[in-house]
Amino acid sequence: MAGPSDPTPVADVRPLVAFGDFNCPFCYALEERLTTRTVDAHVEWRLVEHAPDLPAAMEDATAEEQHELAQEIATLIMRAPDVEIHRPSFRPRSGPAIRALIAASHIDATAADEFRLALFRALWLEGRNIADSLVLDAVASACGIREPLDGSAYVATATEWTAQWRAAKFNRIPCLVSRTDAKLLGLSTVERLDLFLRSGIFGSQSDDACALSEP
Repeated sequence: MAGPSDPTPVADVRPLVAFGDFNCPFCYALEERLTTRTVDAHVEWRLVEHAPDLPAAMEDATAEEQHELAQEIATLIMRAPDVEIHRPSFRPRSGPAIRALIAASHIDATAADEFRLALFRALWLEGRNIADSLVLDAVASACGIREPLDGSAYVATATEWTAQWRAAKFNRIPCLVSRTDAKLLGLSTVERLDLFLRSGIFGSQSDDACALSEP
């Protein structure tokens, strides 16, 4: 198993890859739908920091960021009534949570899957600040991860995931990619998601997504 001296995760053999970000409500909705369909264990999530300039604290959130967040939540409620969501006080940066998740995956892969879902829910159901290290430690502990999550050892992996996403020019998240390179871009309808999961060759895209933020 890889460790801090070798921060590249062992190759995953799961049939689907999902590119997404913790602070994207549409990615949260996809995670919930995959969990409901009990296929989340077959998905390798590669979390990308699609908006690295977001704040770490509510007092630093801009009016524009708050307006965009409100619009996205309103869109999600309208387009995905099957997914419960509550608007957080602000949208925090996701880098610390992404790196903590990668660290967790090198400690206990099964618990890390639970940790990922718990982080999504911590933000979008409980309104907790997932940029706060104390919140990350508390959520990890609730998932049975007691070891310290030193995310600094996994910056290279997180950077590589974001680079893969940008190089693919998806220009949005979430993105589901199958082994046959079929793609489901954005948050689709449940009908299209189910067809994609059944066939693995159905490609589609949706405007219900978080768009690319240029570096």
